[in-house]
Amino acid sequence: MIATDVCIHGLFKAQAAETPDAIAVVSGSEQLTYSELDRATDSLGAYLRHHGVSPDDRVGVLMETCQDYVVACIGALKAGAAFVPLELDSPDHLLKAIVAEAKPKVVITKSKHVSRSGLGADVHVLALDSDRSWSTSQAESDTPVVTSENLAFVPYTSGTTGDPKGVMQTHGAVVSSYLGRYKFSSYQVGDRVACNIFFIWEFLRPLLRGGTVYVIPDEVIFLPRALTEFISENRISEVLFTPSLLQGVLNSADAGDLRRQLESLRVVWLNGEVVTASLVEQASNVLSDAARVLNTYSICETHDVCTVDLKECDWDGRDVCPVGLPMDGVKVRVLPEGESSLAAMGVGELYISGSGLARGYLEREDLDKQKFLQMGGERYYATGDLAEVDYQGMVTISGRNDSMVKIRGYSVYLSGIEEVLRRHCDVLDAVVTTEAEDETNKRLIAYVVRKPGAAWRLDARSGTSKDLRNLLERYLPHFMVPSRYMELDELPINQQTGKLDRKSLPNFERTEVRAFSRVVNPELATTAEIRLALRELWAEVLGIEKGSLDDDWSFFELGGHSLSGLELTLAMERAFGVKLQATEIYDYQTINRLAAHLGGDRSSSEASGISLAEEARLHPGIAPAGGASCTSLSEAASVFVTGATGFVGAFLLDELLRSTNQDTRFYCLVRDKAAQGMQTTNRVLDTLRFYDLPGQALSDRIVPVNGDLTQRQFGLEDGEFNRLAESIDLIFHCAASVNYVYNYEASKPHTVGGTEEVLKFACHARTKPVIYVSSNGIFPGGDATPYLENREIGGWANRMEGGYNQAKWVAEMLVWSAESRGLPVCVFRPGNVGHHSVTGVVNPNDFQTLIMKACLRAGCAPQAPDWLFEMTPVDFLVGAIARISDDPSHLGSVYNIVQGNPVPADQVFGYMQGNGYVAERVPIEEWLTKLGDLADRESDLELKMLVQSLDSVEGYLTDTSVYDVSRFSEVLPGLGMTPPAVDVDYVTRFFRGS
Repeated sequence: MIATDVCIHGLFKAQAAETPDAIAVVSGSEQLTYSELDRATDSLGAYLRHHGVSPDDRVGVLMETCQDYVVACIGALKAGAAFVPLELDSPDHLLKAIVAEAKPKVVITKSKHVSRSGLGADVHVLALDSDRSWSTSQAESDTPVVTSENLAFVPYTSGTTGDPKGVMQTHGAVVSSYLGRYKFSSYQVGDRVACNIFFIWEFLRPLLRGGTVYVIPDEVIFLPRALTEFISENRISEVLFTPSLLQGVLNSADAGDLRRQLESLRVVWLNGEVVTASLVEQASNVLSDAARVLNTYSICETHDVCTVDLKECDWDGRDVCPVGLPMDGVKVRVLPEGESSLAAMGVGELYISGSGLARGYLEREDLDKQKFLQMGGERYYATGDLAEVDYQGMVTISGRNDSMVKIRGYSVYLSGIEEVLRRHCDVLDAVVTTEAEDETNKRLIAYVVRKPGAAWRLDARSGTSKDLRNLLERYLPHFMVPSRYMELDELPINQQTGKLDRKSLPNFERTEVRAFSRVVNPELATTAEIRLALRELWAEVLGIEKGSLDDDWSFFELGGHSLSGLELTLAMERAFGVKLQATEIYDYQTINRLAAHLGGDRSSSEASGISLAEEARLHPGIAPAGGASCTSLSEAASVFVTGATGFVGAFLLDELLRSTNQDTRFYCLVRDKAAQGMQTTNRVLDTLRFYDLPGQALSDRIVPVNGDLTQRQFGLEDGEFNRLAESIDLIFHCAASVNYVYNYEASKPHTVGGTEEVLKFACHARTKPVIYVSSNGIFPGGDATPYLENREIGGWANRMEGGYNQAKWVAEMLVWSAESRGLPVCVFRPGNVGHHSVTGVVNPNDFQTLIMKACLRAGCAPQAPDWLFEMTPVDFLVGAIARISDDPSHLGSVYNIVQGNPVPADQVFGYMQGNGYVAERVPIEEWLTKLGDLADRESDLELKMLVQSLDSVEGYLTDTSVYDVSRFSEVLPGLGMTPPAVDVDYVTRFFRGS
């Protein structure tokens, strides 16, 4: 607790008495000792009191950062007043509005600014440099009584709203914050502390402990090379940077020069923005080993909240650095999205309570009620920042709540994309924003600063870059890859705050595209005419000027995705008067190929020349080098897992974590952690949290392996790949590209190529058993005899249809080829994987689930007597896989895990109608029409996609094939498991919430 008689100027006066001859302030060629500064501020305080200033009055300070600024602020405090910083850069109308609201008794300025300071008729203006009468004022014996509850200063901040508001800071809040900061880094005589960016927050702190304030001139602070010269020439020992400013400094010269210029620094503070791991790594290369890098999180309304030494804390592999544990007297809580109660840990908007809170906003009671809230009997400030608080209380800020945007239903964190650009794309710095005509048509825009020597190219006219897209797609899901790019020489920095100035980013010129209105008959038109029409359609859908389109560019490389692909399909149907299957854009991804297809040239079909039997030939070099060690799950110390960010993979990992001992580590192959943007421990942990799986509490046993299943050696360097191959005991491979619309070529890289890389990895260095999660999709369907639990699937090569099924068949054939060469494998073939039988947690991408959700939205269900809902609860599936994997005697076996008695869809739809979930049952065509109308009304492309692609998946709903599960059924009793009841009650559990 802060004593009621503690005040800032009292602490300064005590320090001045202790170190009177020490230098307090250096500003250019001027300097003041502590005793000189104490006498000057005593005189100014007396002058202000003589002019009617008393406790809680306001005194404006309007001048550049300089020695007189320090005198003005401390003088105001000694008068009992609160000083109000007035920004010289503020336009006159804004300055006038602030003065009118703050009502300062006096405005302290310099003679050159007097014309601006007199914006209020009732304000007394003092020009410190020309009116020296203040310097002879004598202090009165009855000095004003100032307590910790009195105002100390009132800074104006606009935050993210653009509406300036005064924050009423008390002496108690300031002193409490300073005492907390001193525990991390204090001062002594001889310390040289450079101050500018957050000047009023910076200069007071060293002056209460004997340090020397070196004022960085305003004309120097945002010039990186001039700033490093200032630090070097003045032998500065401590400085504060915003991350944006530090990035500019690090980019301004080579590491050797910077190392010499910054060698005097012993403390570097980072504040004001999210700090990335890459920035700290870059800074560590130029700072001396003795220099501390301290990340602090503070807000105008709360003072310092958390501080951490980034060289000492454990980042847990994060790409965003934590900000530390709450400081003394500070309490932090998070408000999870959609919740009304604060939580001590988790992810959500950060709320702050404690002794550092401001009194509130000046003359803004309405805003006080919105931001300073009483919750659980305590007063909190709602920050608007998105944070994660872990079980230890460690806080990580990932950005503003508004830095998370929704793109086609996906949550996208812009900071995550920016970090991937900086880390992996030869980009010095980047910022990602969105542009949108409306909420349903957002696209991501990336502004990038090129790293010297970078080879990527960017078409400035269209804003497209194949090179950057190709790099990003290695680390990000498709919905997080920006569609447009603009190259800048440097990112703009706000000259008042030192932070990135998003408002100053140049506008990305939108291409005005005229809607395609004519009809082209593809049977009569020439190929050139069809190409021209397609260019116009692509331009309309992608928002690109048609003249910048290349006929050989891929639709998806230009920013297309599944929803815009559907939009293009619908546009092509209207333009060419044809009915399409909605798979054409995947089969023929360029204008040239589409034009040939629409013109009747079927020779361009990508699938026409494919022989699945040839595709299924395993490279002869993939074979175990020696004898295999058939390690069981419980004996494995290191387990490799693919697909852990998918639905089945996440539940399987959770089961494996909970069914093995605490020493077992799980190495999970995953694209770069920044792909999800949330910047938590890793993407795998994010997925466990998303599905609310208990394994998230065992995160210390999860080791993310940042790589790419589609790349040679998973994209890992030789050394890392070799070390991993030596250490792994057992492999679980359940990653695959599950998209029933994709053709074989689109499915191949992930499903087939990825499996071959896993097999190569399993045979490298030491032989490692592979537990492979296949699919019942490897069977062609339609046979009268049961599909057996054996490896004899080679005869179906010419009967496989659909890219997903074909790719899974080829992948399993590769696995059996490796097994025949001595690799121990166990294969599981699940059917459709349903939601958790207890929690109802569902796979958001399951097409059967999407059908039921569509019924709920439309208020009607189809009459579909031939449809069957076949589901295996995910918890039963992964439980069986984990138990079987613990017994090496199952190696060499294959198990079909398919429900033998699918639930008739009519029973499900009847239940939905009988219980009021839907109002009626209608014929399928009418149901599809209703869904289409709903999709049009709500501009819901995902609903449109369901309507358009139903033909592609309906075969799964009408599959009456029989799958032999006798072997699987035989092993269940030995596992202590019984088949679950899959009935209407189970199928509908996910939307009944029980």
